[in-house]
Amino acid sequence: GVSHDLRTPLNAIIGFTDLLADSELDAHQREQVKLCQAAGRTLLGLIDTLLDLSRLKAGRMTLQKEAFLLREFLAERMPMLSQQAEDKGLNLQCSVDNGLPDRLQGD
Repeated sequence: GVSHDLRTPLNAIIGFTDLLADSELDAHQREQVKLCQAAGRTLLGLIDTLLDLSRLKAGRMTLQKEAFLLREFLAERMPMLSQQAEDKGLNLQCSVDNGLPDRLQGD
């Protein structure tokens, strides 16, 4: 199906960037690989979200609460999103209240 057609090549790209991250790289190359890894995971998340929304709209899915680490989630996505914002002449900032727990529940 569509899910398999989209996810399989993207999972291969993510896997290869993970292998590349474990190789000898200079600092600049390492940062570029980290951005590729984050972009791949973000794209995979977007694909999952779109497929989930399609299932939800068709009445074939219910929301499920899962634990996630908010600060880790944001740390993985902010470099790519900040670069996209900067490319558009925008300044993207993110802050998390210290009183907010790191582990949250959401779908």
